[in-house]
Amino acid sequence: MRSSTPPPGLEWTHIVYTSFFGAAPEATFTLARDHWATEEYIKVSGMADTLLRDNFYLDFLPELTGDDGVIRGPAGDGKVAAVTRSDIARVAADVLRAPAEHAGATYDLTGPEERTLAEAAEIISQETGRRVTFHNETTEEA
Repeated sequence: MRSSTPPPGLEWTHIVYTSFFGAAPEATFTLARDHWATEEYIKVSGMADTLLRDNFYLDFLPELTGDDGVIRGPAGDGKVAAVTRSDIARVAADVLRAPAEHAGATYDLTGPEERTLAEAAEIISQETGRRVTFHNETTEEA
């Protein structure tokens, strides 16, 4: 666990937080609710902040597949514009090089195409040769 005080000679003055696209208290994606709560905590910390709200990581989508070949979640026909982790890292590096220029900013970081999880399952199937499907869950099931 990180200490709440900086090491001697350093001062924490700016937080760059990797949040989630659509972070909100009533977000369908349940982890987006947690990210929203963290954003709110950061905003009252008294420090400058920059929020990087990235969409699902492109390389994470296959990891959503269970042992049974099913991606589950309360996504319905919702679409995701998945983004690569390397793209997020480039944006974060730019912010960290000049944090004052980005103080108070919230950046929505997405990939170039929107896909449903059913479409993502089809692409994963084609690329891996493994049959992958999507099962829409209720929020309660998730």
